[in-house]
Amino acid sequence: MVHDRLPLVEGQGNFGRPPNIGAASSRYTESRMSAFTKLFISETPDLHIIKKALNYDERREYPVFLPVRLPLLLLNGAEGIALALSTRIPPQNLAEMIKCLLVYLQTNDIKKATKHILGPDYGNGKLISDETAIRDMYANGSGTLEFECVYSKTSLAGNKRLVVTDFCPTFNPESFLVACEKLIEDDIIDYARNESGGKNGDRITIGYSNEALLDRHVIPRLKKKVNYKFNLLVSDGNDGVKPVSMNLSEVITTWVDIRKNTIKLTLEQELKRLSVDIEKEQGKLKAIEFLGELFDILKSSNDLIEALIKNLGLTRLQAEAVAGMRVESLQKLSKSKIDEKLKGLMDEVAAINEQLSDISGVLIKQIKDIEKWANKACPELLKRGTAI
Repeated sequence: MVHDRLPLVEGQGNFGRPPNIGAASSRYTESRMSAFTKLFISETPDLHIIKKALNYDERREYPVFLPVRLPLLLLNGAEGIALALSTRIPPQNLAEMIKCLLVYLQTNDIKKATKHILGPDYGNGKLISDETAIRDMYANGSGTLEFECVYSKTSLAGNKRLVVTDFCPTFNPESFLVACEKLIEDDIIDYARNESGGKNGDRITIGYSNEALLDRHVIPRLKKKVNYKFNLLVSDGNDGVKPVSMNLSEVITTWVDIRKNTIKLTLEQELKRLSVDIEKEQGKLKAIEFLGELFDILKSSNDLIEALIKNLGLTRLQAEAVAGMRVESLQKLSKSKIDEKLKGLMDEVAAINEQLSDISGVLIKQIKDIEKWANKACPELLKRGTAI
């Protein structure tokens, strides 16, 4: 997770580098949630809107899903296999995904929106497949794209060199160097050195004399084909999930629908909380109106809550709120302050009802807020890392 396109975990220490440079022992490293995680997970597992399930020994509950402000499945990609069903979803560029979502929410035209997704963005390498292949892969939810390491040919004091400075997806430098050993034995190249690490980053230097042989035997090894399959687990409408093959448009529209529903449930929960607060404050107003009777009830009643409900006409919630107050607090109750608080609560209710009438607008604002935050906090991750 430290190495994700959008790292959800911030690591301190040596966490290695994919695909073959391992991390230090765990006792030498530390990790914490990254700023992305705190930003993208907008609702906590404590909210009632999130379904819970029992863990393996049924001793604890865990959230079935965590609502996120952007489709992290697409931003960071996914890869795995289970029960002979594999998936490989490429990571996408943050700026392109934000633009895609905003266009879709504003126009409801998913075809127009997905044109802003230019292709997979691993943060390294170069995508050399043409636009038709990229569009077909996204439209079908499956396909093969070709990538290439970034390299340059240089000459220093008459010595020709090929310098690889950026590894493409699935490229394994160790396997490449093993293959180069055979090429050295056959006098196709002069040498091959892995100079990765430190300030160099990813770097392999190859010495050669015959450029034609280099182009025939080495350059093809710097290219990799990656097969993609958009297989996902989607809710079956009950409490389970089912595997479904989707294309890019279907993943985006499904996520938007889920996100809109999450926003709706969150706002409705906030309305319920406000209605409780309003009912309590209205109960306090009744208590002020019948303050003398209230103190008589406090002195004489054995069942205070039932007496307040019967004699003052309070609801059970109001009666419990009033009964829970200290006498000194009851004496200090001010009608003007309660009226002011009630007005503030009613204004909040009106604002939430306005949001409920335009949930798309709420989602657009949330996404734009993320864009502003990213432009300020991490503009480098808005830039495309995988060249096209």
